[in-house]
Amino acid sequence: MSTWRWRCLALGIALAALVGVFALTLQPEPARSINKATHELIQEGMTEAEVECIFGLPAGDYSTKLPPGPRKLIQNRHKELAGLHYGIWASDYGIIVVYFDDAKKVDGAVFYPSFVRSDPTMLERIRGWLSAR
Repeated sequence: MSTWRWRCLALGIALAALVGVFALTLQPEPARSINKATHELIQEGMTEAEVECIFGLPAGDYSTKLPPGPRKLIQNRHKELAGLHYGIWASDYGIIVVYFDDAKKVDGAVFYPSFVRSDPTMLERIRGWLSAR
């Protein structure tokens, strides 16, 4: 293969890698849906499946920067409520605890804000840069 073809091949691979990295940064963080706004969408009488549709995720810990202390404190506090079924959704934006009754319908929900997330994500930086122009 000639030098020209090798250069074209290398350029094509580099461009494909760049597009792949850019596409990965544009994918939304699933945990971003665990926040005060989605907490307000939860209504009494919803099923757990409907709550999962709001978040786009099953109950779980999706935080990356939240220290384990607050999570453990909330989990331990809610374990004391014997016989009550609940789900905990945690992210860097906050923790949401949803209570379910015996019929597995929402009986209430609590939002605990998190003030840990201070630095913007790569996607937020790119969006900020693009919107500034």
